[in-house]
Amino acid sequence: MGTVGNITIENAFSVDCPNMGYLWGHTYGAGLLKGSESSRLKELSPQCVELKGTIYGTSEVDKKEADGDLKFTVVPDSNYKHLLEKSGKNCGPSPKPCRMVVEIICWEQPDYKKYDGYTPHEFCKGVESKKHFPNVQNLKSGDSVCIIGKWVQDIGYPQADHPEWNEIHPAERLC
Repeated sequence: MGTVGNITIENAFSVDCPNMGYLWGHTYGAGLLKGSESSRLKELSPQCVELKGTIYGTSEVDKKEADGDLKFTVVPDSNYKHLLEKSGKNCGPSPKPCRMVVEIICWEQPDYKKYDGYTPHEFCKGVESKKHFPNVQNLKSGDSVCIIGKWVQDIGYPQADHPEWNEIHPAERLC
């Protein structure tokens, strides 16, 4: 299967994701950006992964994303902590637990003016995430959750000061 750092893909709880090709093709930052800028999302596994944990922050707590994605954070159960990055970017200061960012793409209409000139323009066209995640709106901090999606590292834009972190982006479904 292969490894990412010292984690074998088998240990990453890889699962089948029949819709991931479509979702990945509509994820802002998954392909070429302006000109020759490369993706801001680095795939950590060719397969999807399962993440189980507890909701820590919801989109009402976290800032709204201009790309239309619904973003929330999950404190991974002990068997899933290996999915977190080693940098500790999403850990602390105490008493905040280490948490994983999860993004459901195209939850709202993106602000395409902000992304003018990026490829593909109108990346959310045809994506109907609210139909595929009808119960997400009921989730709140403290709820247990199981998510299936693409395990990536957000490496940001080519800037030395951009912190890197791991996330599930895009999420394909709740399990």
